[in-house]
Amino acid sequence: FRHWIIDSGESYYKIHDLYLRFMADRNGARLLIALRRYKNKNAHWPKSLDDIKSIVPAETLVDPINNGSFVYKLTEENFTLYSKGKNNIDENGQRTGRKFDLKTKQFVGKEKDDQLIWPPKTRKTKEENADDS
Repeated sequence: FRHWIIDSGESYYKIHDLYLRFMADRNGARLLIALRRYKNKNAHWPKSLDDIKSIVPAETLVDPINNGSFVYKLTEENFTLYSKGKNNIDENGQRTGRKFDLKTKQFVGKEKDDQLIWPPKTRKTKEENADDS
């Protein structure tokens, strides 16, 4: 019985984290629609999310993962949009796990937990993965 309680607690937090990530994706999708509508009307991407405040509900601009704001950055041709994750640190939209060192049998390095919304993450081909080796 004791193990069930511990497992249930851990499972709850995992499910809650997944729920928050889903909600961030949902808000992000709504922001993407508003950003595209702005571009269609003005022929350029907005300079900041402040430029679309009037066309989205206020709660859409709130990142449910950290209760802060989403990160929106213009690039040369497009933009990036992402959540800063639970740690609320801007890691340029990167999400990486910590590496496990087989020698020390410990996790090493820093985990980055940003959640990229746009542009969509592309999967590497087998050739690209082979090049990384």
